[in-house]
Amino acid sequence: MKTADLGAFSTALGVLGEVFNEQVSEARADAYFDALRDHSIEALAAACQTAVRRCKFFPRPAELREFIEGSTEDRAALAWAAVMRAVVEVGCYESVDFGDRAIHGAIEAMGGWAAEAWQLERLDAKDLGFKEAEFRRLYRALSQRPERGPARLVGIHEAENRLTGHQVPVTTLTLGVGQRALPARATGQEVSGAVG
Repeated sequence: MKTADLGAFSTALGVLGEVFNEQVSEARADAYFDALRDHSIEALAAACQTAVRRCKFFPRPAELREFIEGSTEDRAALAWAAVMRAVVEVGCYESVDFGDRAIHGAIEAMGGWAAEAWQLERLDAKDLGFKEAEFRRLYRALSQRPERGPARLVGIHEAENRLTGHQVPVTTLTLGVGQRALPARATGQEVSGAVG
């Protein structure tokens, strides 16, 4: 949100105050704005509408964030889907950046992109289920920390080319609630696609 969104933000909080019979002081509104400023006013308005339908008490900023972002379990499920899609469509030879250091940290903790990506494709359903559970557990834990993983995951090509001083373009995967972009393989250009 931007400073220009303060009016719409105050209106949304005011509606919550009316519904839950709570005072929304200027200090309270400022604190909520600071806690939620990294989200759009549209996302916040939708979260407030959800709070009116689901909450019994005036929602805290963390509850509104969860309505916007989803629970950590929801995010872990989306992250796993992005990892599996990247395993199939990108593979372990290319370096990847999911735009989410918690994904990077979880994959690193499991053995690294180059070591894990090719194995995940070859596991039977039972073993893949164990890997998914391990990933989700690690992701939930790492997503609670501000600096939770490397900036990107290094693939086999980049690791080998580092030894000879060559550079390989990084494939960027962006994960968002409801959508993500996957790159074109050889060019490193992004191609948008919906989660599903």
